[in-house]
Amino acid sequence: MSTQINKWFIEEFQTDVHAAYQQQGARLRHTVRTKNNVRGEKTHFNTAGIVGVGDKARGGNVPIITGGRGRVECTLISKYGGDYVEDIDELKTNIDEKQVIAMSFAWAHGRHTDNLIIEAITQDTNTHRVNDANIATGLKSAHVQEALEKLNQADVPDDGARTALVTPHAWEELLAIDAFAKADYIGKESLPWLGGSEAKRWRNCLWMMHTGLPINTENKVASCVIFHKTAVGHAIGKELEAQWSWENTKSAWFLNTRMLQGACLIDPKGVVKIHVKNNQPISTS
Repeated sequence: MSTQINKWFIEEFQTDVHAAYQQQGARLRHTVRTKNNVRGEKTHFNTAGIVGVGDKARGGNVPIITGGRGRVECTLISKYGGDYVEDIDELKTNIDEKQVIAMSFAWAHGRHTDNLIIEAITQDTNTHRVNDANIATGLKSAHVQEALEKLNQADVPDDGARTALVTPHAWEELLAIDAFAKADYIGKESLPWLGGSEAKRWRNCLWMMHTGLPINTENKVASCVIFHKTAVGHAIGKELEAQWSWENTKSAWFLNTRMLQGACLIDPKGVVKIHVKNNQPISTS
């Protein structure tokens, strides 16, 4: 077995890992505020309250009306993943096998990215809540209406930058809502199964099915969420990297992947949490 990996292979593999992470690994990265090239283990996201306007007399000064500014701290965490590959010579000539390995590590780091973001979104810091009083029910259209109303009342922009995350069971419940799933209401171009079964736009939100949402194992209550992009931050200190090294005692190549990142809740007013029973029979709302 050769103990050399040519430069082309390393560059190609790194490209495959990065592309797979961006396209299929981290599904939520582009739904939140992102800060790249962070130096150190901590960074901050700036916040600004609602500002106003005032009168100015002729020759007078422009009124200074601030809405209150702040900073939210975000801690970055390093995560690693590695494996031994003994058939590297065959791997260099087999594009499919190389991409399979690249995809597996990209998905692992992507799941971690999504988990960080979900943990930030679903924390209990002054987040709007829906259905707390009657969590025996599944996801209904009334819950969606109440959640969007709470965001609107909090002056959260309805500008197409809202994202809704639901469990696989809640997604099936959404499909039972005519206004969500039937062309008579949304048009043929917005049917949920045309672009895949995991995401679609509805009520000016991007609706996504995600398996990483928290579900209470005892009472089967799930936390679905609707949030605005500016309410959650994702900081990246080091993008996903892949590094190869020869381990002589193993007589194999060792693949080391790593990424430095963190996530935080910036503005709790921009998040609404919907508590629903995750094992209810699916029926039309």
